[in-house]
Order: sequence, then C-alpha cells, then structure tokens
Amino acid sequence: MATVKPIETEDTGIVIYDIDTNKYWCNNNKWSPNIRFACIYHSENYVNQVFEKFPDKHLATAQIQVRITKFVSTKNESGL
Repeated sequence: MATVKPIETEDTGIVIYDIDTNKYWCNNNKWSPNIRFACIYHSENYVNQVFEKFPDKHLATAQIQVRITKFVSTKNESGL
C-alpha cells in the first residue's frame, strides 16, 4: 500500500504589485488585478530581478499568507 504524503496547508511569501495600476505581477510579462494569479516568491533575489526588469514602474511588495481551510473532493467514494 502506498503512503500518502500530507500536503502543505499554509504558506507565506512575497507578491509584487504596481502601485499605479493596482495589478500584481504574474510572470511571463503579465500583470493581473486578481491576486489569485500573482506569483508568490520565497526569495528576495527573485523579487529584486523583477524590480530590475521594470525600472520605470512604481513597484512595491507585500507579504502574503495562503491557507487552505477546506478540501473539496472531486472523486466519488470508489475513487473513480
């Protein structure tokens, strides 16, 4: 029988947003007003790379905490 590895239910990190447009950095040269699409960084080195990539933008960072509070099963009881 295979062992099931528990998943992480909580995480913290850093998101980058443009103060002028109120949009979050989503990678691949995309910005979104929805925080759910934002890249979450765990290293300030990567954050600094984004700041260097967009020197003309008025960027800021914010701490973010993500927590899973409920699991929703998409499978029926038989596992199908």
